[in-house]
Amino acid sequence: MPYPSSRFSSLSERQLDNYCKVFESTIKEVIQRFSPDVIHSHHLWLATVAARRTCPDLPMVTSCHSTDIRQYLQNAHLRNRISGIKKIERILALSNTQRDQIAQVHSVDYEQIDVVGGGYDTDRFNPGEKRRELPLQFVYAGKLSMAKGVPMLLQAMALLNDSRIHLHLVGSGTGEESKRCLQLAAQLAPKVTVHGAVSQEDLATLMRKSHVFVLPSFFEGLPLVLLEALSSGCRIICSDLHGCKELLKNGDPDIVDFIELPNMVNVDTPVPDQIDVFIKRIAGSLKKMADRAMINPNPSSQNAKKITESYSWHSVFSRVEKAYHDVCKTT
Repeated sequence: MPYPSSRFSSLSERQLDNYCKVFESTIKEVIQRFSPDVIHSHHLWLATVAARRTCPDLPMVTSCHSTDIRQYLQNAHLRNRISGIKKIERILALSNTQRDQIAQVHSVDYEQIDVVGGGYDTDRFNPGEKRRELPLQFVYAGKLSMAKGVPMLLQAMALLNDSRIHLHLVGSGTGEESKRCLQLAAQLAPKVTVHGAVSQEDLATLMRKSHVFVLPSFFEGLPLVLLEALSSGCRIICSDLHGCKELLKNGDPDIVDFIELPNMVNVDTPVPDQIDVFIKRIAGSLKKMADRAMINPNPSSQNAKKITESYSWHSVFSRVEKAYHDVCKTT
């Protein structure tokens, strides 16, 4: 993570016990102070189970964010600690694909899972005029890591060596993976600008000026950044992950291009000898979208609106609010 942190996989049993006890103690204090009608927790993981154990009689709604499923798959030794997931009245999924994953991984009935999607700020992210001049502005925003495909994106930029493309790298990271990303970016200067972590306002401004948004991830849930980029008038390049494909399934091929993923060793690690092929695919997609942006830097926004309109904060919250009412009626 882009801040000091520990991995669940490296925590001792004592550390895990203390982690859960602190959450339980804090949750008890909050319940006594506010007397809520419903609990809304986030992540199908340890803190949520702590809340369920602490408040077994309060109706509970939990949002899944995909990273919790990733933790479950990567930490088999912790699965016995989250068996309480089945006792949650309502689970909120980001997509139909995620709903299937939750049902399969946690053996939860489909009736317990509502697909509510994810929301983004429609007031902040909106179209801007793309200039018909070189270089074309491409942007990536997210963690600087292997799982996000950033090293492969930068290697694709080097392989393609297209003077028409300038890449903006937004985000931060820690450790060797982040260092590797920054080293590759430095080798590509001045074709790559490293921004580091930026505010939502600055990201929105950059997206309005950019022609193409790139997200070559190996793992995603429902990447809201794609909606933000679409709403800002960007064309999209992204991996053909289930969440991305479900989100953009009605996307016009002129504005959306999917990159075929390599075979995977686990949920976010590609087979090593297929990485070069993936890099070539990214390079091909970069060229394709550069060609399209040269012809028409400002594609029609009508198709993008059809995709993004149901993901406004208002639309998403109406679905979340319905879940609150449903669990309160049935408990």
